[in-house]
Amino acid sequence: DPPLAVLDNDEPEIYKLGCHDHEFDVPPICEFGDLDSKTSIALIGDSHAAQWFEPLRRIAEQRSWRLQTFTRSGCTMLGVENGVLEKCRKWLKSVVAEIQNREFSLVVISGFTNREDLVDESPDGFTNNITELHSALTINSQKIIYLADSPGPLLHVPICLSANIQTVQNCNFERELAVNAQTTEILKGVWSSETSRFVDLTDWFCTSQICPVVIKNMVVYRDISHISSVYALALTNVLMNQLETSLAG
Repeated sequence: DPPLAVLDNDEPEIYKLGCHDHEFDVPPICEFGDLDSKTSIALIGDSHAAQWFEPLRRIAEQRSWRLQTFTRSGCTMLGVENGVLEKCRKWLKSVVAEIQNREFSLVVISGFTNREDLVDESPDGFTNNITELHSALTINSQKIIYLADSPGPLLHVPICLSANIQTVQNCNFERELAVNAQTTEILKGVWSSETSRFVDLTDWFCTSQICPVVIKNMVVYRDISHISSVYALALTNVLMNQLETSLAG
């Protein structure tokens, strides 16, 4: 679940709604749940933030909260000026301004950081860029959850599974290779602050050594990088507990 044939189309609905895969410098207004609620949640980041949309929308609907999304394909939140793709800079500045000008109850950030190219050349530069982003977003004591990136498969999971129907364990991968420990430590150090929390859900994807690609009959990944909406939804209560912890803090 979901069937292998539909996994490639198992994208969060914000793709279909034009809220994510766009080329706008000003984020489109995409709101869900109770639009009049006093409790408002913002989701910001790239496709690895967008992959958490479905459980966040379900939570917003269940709790009568307002959810607003600020995501864009390829635009990982790695800084304000530096460390950001050229195409993303104006968009990212617009998002930061929105967060600064609006009083969200909580902001959830995530991004594609379990990759090799982020800190290899300049760990200090990476740390400085993340710190700049943290400062910009918490300037008004904004509450934030930084959600650690999901473990990165080393293969295209649906293709591997289609070739290993009876031996799905052949597609499992090592936790040590799926998580960039150096990047994670830097992000944890920056986002563990008075108003922000670093939340790592890797234990919901992996044992101490192995990251299975099928958990309780659910395919965990829809491609070579993103988690399936089915598995994201299975973590709804896990995510809700984290949101409530931050909101109560």
